[in-house]
Amino acid sequence: MPKTERSELIDEVKRELIGYLGSGSRIDQSVVAHALDISGFEIADFDRLKAIRFALSEDVRGYVTELESRLRRVRTANEVEAEQRRGEIRGAIDWGQTIRERYARNPQDKALFVTRTPYTEYQLPENIVLKTFLSILAQTAKQDLLAIDRDWRRDLWDDDEIESFIRLFDQNVHVDRIEADHNTVLRPRQLNAARRSRQKLYYRAFELYRRYEKLLDNEFDDDEVTQLLHETLTVPKTTRLFELVCTFRLLGELRKGFDITLQPIETGSGPIAHGRSDKWELRVYHDATGHLKFREKFPEQPQDTYLKRLKDAHESHKRQTSNDNIKPIYQGRPDLIVELRPKDRAYPTNIVIGEVKYTAGNQTLSEGILELNKYLQFARPQQKGFYSWPIDSDEYLFDREEVRIVGMVITDGAPWSISEHQIRHFHANNLNEAECLNWLYSPPDICG
Repeated sequence: MPKTERSELIDEVKRELIGYLGSGSRIDQSVVAHALDISGFEIADFDRLKAIRFALSEDVRGYVTELESRLRRVRTANEVEAEQRRGEIRGAIDWGQTIRERYARNPQDKALFVTRTPYTEYQLPENIVLKTFLSILAQTAKQDLLAIDRDWRRDLWDDDEIESFIRLFDQNVHVDRIEADHNTVLRPRQLNAARRSRQKLYYRAFELYRRYEKLLDNEFDDDEVTQLLHETLTVPKTTRLFELVCTFRLLGELRKGFDITLQPIETGSGPIAHGRSDKWELRVYHDATGHLKFREKFPEQPQDTYLKRLKDAHESHKRQTSNDNIKPIYQGRPDLIVELRPKDRAYPTNIVIGEVKYTAGNQTLSEGILELNKYLQFARPQQKGFYSWPIDSDEYLFDREEVRIVGMVITDGAPWSISEHQIRHFHANNLNEAECLNWLYSPPDICG
């Protein structure tokens, strides 16, 4: 059976994420940012990633290209300001108002004048929309775009063009006189004024601003917004991509029984997802050890000849290289860990350790099964943390009856059936079957 094509994996991850985002499910910004940051500039805020992709989109770049010439036709209104002055005159004297003010205050006061000074008004509703949109774009350009030192970014919008836009925004006299910034909350009257304008400068600013709002609010009824999100959700490595596909499929199955909340995806960190049901609490970890530890040190006095010689070799290496660290005999970190804790217990009673292998071949599957067996044999409780374990940290969970610990290996269709109850093999395409979820709860004696 051939492996799933990379393009299919990409499409599925995008669909799953869009499903989470569009459904209103709770999601931490850094879930997507850490997992799907194509540029490697480590932004832990998915909104910023979306803002960057928006700024680099073809429509925005096209708007900026025409901006300088269109700003010459910024709308203004001619207004007149009436001022009371004493002893000096600036502007035209309004004699009618001057006489009325003198009689109202002091008819003998010949030094009081009311003048009318014309001025140009920039605070029009459509101008506020324009300045707000340009402020958002300029902030992204200044803070993020120039910091992306990558050819793919320059191919879209090169440094000179970005710097030219920033100078235009900072120095243009019309833009400067409009009082608004990226934090301005636009009102319906202002948005409608820009939308109804006949000038492309304004109605296009309205359209792009609304697209930006929809992108940040995860409103995917607009095809162009969905396309922007697709362009943002691009994953670099196929093996990592396959792990994400399997993770989201498993979470999709778990959502049938749990209220799932996605959490940040960071190597070696906390859970990717929390879940709750009437009876259980759930934690799912990706590329992390969860509340377990998989580390086996050398014994102080090894009795086995092989271990004694291996320890001697490590100590000799430490002495010869001044390296203070002696590597452990064994250390591991699974691709997936699912911890299921009954609400009446202070520790998980069901633990599933998962290995994900992007393969349809038996050799790689065999390697995954061996890794799983090592995880099962060496897993011990991490005493510092969320749970209160009923066993010591130096005891192996595999030997205890209080905790059921099993393994699952997920492949892209390797034709191998495993009969032992301690380990199950699942095809990635079958993770949405009821058997998968039931097996997570099952005690060892009914697995097989």
